Amino acid sequence: MPVSIPQILQWLVTGGAVAVGAAFISWLGANVPQFGALPTAAKQAIMAGACLVLALAAWAVQTYIPAATLEVLAVPFGIVAATITALLVNQAWFALVQKANPAPPTVVTTTLASGATIAQPVVPVIAPDGLARVDVPLVLPIERKSNGDLRNLVDVDAKG
Repeated sequence: MPVSIPQILQWLVTGGAVAVGAAFISWLGANVPQFGALPTAAKQAIMAGACLVLALAAWAVQTYIPAATLEVLAVPFGIVAATITALLVNQAWFALVQKANPAPPTVVTTTLASGATIAQPVVPVIAPDGLARVDVPLVLPIERKSNGDLRNLVDVDAKG
């Protein structure tokens, strides 16, 4: 893993820009809904453009900025790099812990048409996008009608 500014610049020029670009596109997809709505070809073009710009910028810094200037910037760069690394590790750890330890089940009450009240446990479930939580009923509330038929109260309530 590169540890100095020249090493990181060389890493970016020789392929690291693709990894950084992929992380950037992943972040855009998770945080910018308009980006997710773009066609696949547009997303691919943005990815390619971001990778090219990053690699060319790293090459330009390597080529045109004197080594002495890069040495002066080493300490502030190290501080910024360590801070960003700590934030990324923290976010990854938090996401991992959230998936491993979901919130305990909660109970909601439903009042039946007959006036009786039933308790219905719900469990928070991580949505397929891995970010949102959705409360999912463990058991759908059902009421037996006077003629013996069962009716799903969720459908009845949803239709009014």
